[in-house]
Amino acid sequence: MSVAHAEVRKRAKAFRLSVNEAWSEVVANIQRHTWTSAPGDCWLSDKMAQAYKDVQSLGPKWLRGGMRFLSIELWHSQTGDLVAGEIGYTCGSIYSSCTGFSIKDKYPGAGCVQLAALGAWLAKQGFQIWDLGMELDYKLELGGQVVPRVEWASTIRRLRHQELALLSPQGDAANASSLLRILLPEQALSCELSGHLDAQGTEATGSTQKAKKKKGSKPIDDQLHESAPSFALAS
Repeated sequence: MSVAHAEVRKRAKAFRLSVNEAWSEVVANIQRHTWTSAPGDCWLSDKMAQAYKDVQSLGPKWLRGGMRFLSIELWHSQTGDLVAGEIGYTCGSIYSSCTGFSIKDKYPGAGCVQLAALGAWLAKQGFQIWDLGMELDYKLELGGQVVPRVEWASTIRRLRHQELALLSPQGDAANASSLLRILLPEQALSCELSGHLDAQGTEATGSTQKAKKKKGSKPIDDQLHESAPSFALAS
């Protein structure tokens, strides 16, 4: 994740990041602000959100790699408003984004700040891979790398046994601006786009191919979190 953009760093001063502090609020905002074709067209239904949440109540034998679904929140420090967030999950030292939202009209650029701050915090916590799902232009512009399926499956098998907990930053460490400052070049997190290439490295077809956007079609912040999750399965 590239966090060097001056505009993102400037905006980051006004926000703080948290993990798993407002699951219900994040879900409600995703359902309200994130859709595919029309308002209300959100794949994250109440039943799906509850199923994700219920994973936490499963016994240890079902939670390989310490799998946990989490909410990520970005708050405006002065007003206390929840301005951006997402639902994701951890498995070993891998974090995968599912879907999210940002309040673009009142807080432009908040989605980019949330992603940049989260990337810094993931690296600080020791996570090795951030799965961003299918390939979209804004993800490439943020530093994502497309990975062939065979390589991706091998990476999952290797990292899913390195169990980590994604904790919530505390105190000054939660300030988004502070998070961006503490991310050193050698701590850079690998942002991977899973499952888009086949074993020969050629582009996949079907829904993934249709999801690709033309460059310049939307500002980066307008594209944040609009796609359904792409799960990379490793046997």
